[in-house]
Amino acid sequence: MKLTAYEMGKPMEEDVKYYSNFDPSKEGYLRTNGLQVDQTYTLTDLSVNPKERNSKKYSHNVRIRLDKEYTDKDGTVYNNYGTYVMRSYYKNPANFRNSYRFIHNVVPGFFLKSQSGLGSMAYITNSQLNIYIRYKTTVKSKDRKRDSLVIASGIASFAGTEEVLQKTTVTNDHNILPKLVADNTCTYLKTPAGIFTEITIPVEQILSKHKNDTINSAKVVLTRINNSVQSDYALKAPTTLLIIPKDSLYSFFENDRITNNKNSFLATYDKGTSYNYNTYTFNNISGLISAMNRSDKKSANWNKAVIIPVNTTYVTSKNAMGNDVNILTRIVHDMSMTSTRLVGGSHNTNAPVTIQVIYSKFK
Repeated sequence: MKLTAYEMGKPMEEDVKYYSNFDPSKEGYLRTNGLQVDQTYTLTDLSVNPKERNSKKYSHNVRIRLDKEYTDKDGTVYNNYGTYVMRSYYKNPANFRNSYRFIHNVVPGFFLKSQSGLGSMAYITNSQLNIYIRYKTTVKSKDRKRDSLVIASGIASFAGTEEVLQKTTVTNDHNILPKLVADNTCTYLKTPAGIFTEITIPVEQILSKHKNDTINSAKVVLTRINNSVQSDYALKAPTTLLIIPKDSLYSFFENDRITNNKNSFLATYDKGTSYNYNTYTFNNISGLISAMNRSDKKSANWNKAVIIPVNTTYVTSKNAMGNDVNILTRIVHDMSMTSTRLVGGSHNTNAPVTIQVIYSKFK
């Protein structure tokens, strides 16, 4: 595989919403005549001793060396990029106090673009900038007659954290995706940023003859279609699905919302308990049905919902009884590589998708 690291001319700001098709090179974020480094790599680094590579302490990584001569935006020439960062610190240490000052005055960032290679997919869990430092120090003797000079070295690491914006640009093959979307014998889910499934809720049929009744529960089960071809490189199925009204597709994520169990719900596929069923189950979307019934029925999407693969974040807290409870704090698009087919579509050859509704009435 081959990638190129491009130096950015300006940082990506925190108060801007960036989508998965955002391309810094097309939007003018790369520095003109800036640093540009090519790197060829394999996902299994054969230059590392097999014993070390297979140990639990070893982290698979791709290293991009920035050790060539570097010229900054003011025309000053340095031995390498690390020297530029080090001298920037001595010139103005205040620019290293926080990530905002650092990216606006020292390192705006880098854009790593895949250039060539087929058959390998990497899920990057962490990125960091390492500056290797060598310095001299004088060790004083007590009588000051036998002073010695010691050459030492160290590493200063600038790790990517929640405060440092890391953005993935996804490029899909637009010749292939429309063909999958047009397949009406099933529906697809593909990540990252590939295909969602749209579902039409039969609100009018559900409420017909039940206008005075209360919907206690409405259960929807989505069945996976297993791969017909066995392969060691087949993508895994997404773990967690989100269902929300179609009109909330953008606003839900732009506003960092989480499910409220009124018009947004989660379903999880667990191999340990769902293996024999091969399904995603939304146990009760009655709130979504009620919300759709109150919506403007002149809208083309009033009874439409979307199924989206997501990643969730939970924190553990104590309840009033002193027991640990998991609290959902964040929902984001699943940016890992997953894919699956679901039963559905206008030409579905499997059992139809059903919704099980339980009503109650007062006498």
